[in-house]
Amino acid sequence: MSQFGQTLFGGGRLMRLILTVAVLLFAALMPLAVDGWTLKRGLVMAALELMCAALVAGFWLPPQWRHRACRLLTALVFLAYAAYLIDELFFSSRPFHFWGHHRGASPFKALMGFICIGLPCLWHTLFGRFTLHEPPPPAEDEGDDWDKEAAEEAEENQGNDTKPKIP
Repeated sequence: MSQFGQTLFGGGRLMRLILTVAVLLFAALMPLAVDGWTLKRGLVMAALELMCAALVAGFWLPPQWRHRACRLLTALVFLAYAAYLIDELFFSSRPFHFWGHHRGASPFKALMGFICIGLPCLWHTLFGRFTLHEPPPPAEDEGDDWDKEAAEEAEENQGNDTKPKIP
């Protein structure tokens, strides 16, 4: 069975921390890179900032909210690729070619991106998984790895309690 979704949205605490710092730096510095603000650039920047917020929320929130944040992120990616495809097919003057060099944006690249990235993101948004089959229900002893880490830390901290107990 595919573990793509768990690999994409899972990870250890150190990896989540590193990615959080990188995403927050991107979110803080990206608006500074925009030269002339227009409505279109403002909407794109707002969508990028919302994607960053959803990604960071997907890293750190409890499981029920984490899944919603990740589904919001995949919905935004789907909408971005749908907008790119519509823009290239109907509003650009570039011809649609299946072969040859496609430098820069092109209708063919928009279609390929929509098929390879946009549609799987739509699937994850609607069904909460990237696979066609529903995952089996977790066993009783299986849980969220992040919850296991917190439980292990609590057990370690409980054993290291050096304060004298007052009856």
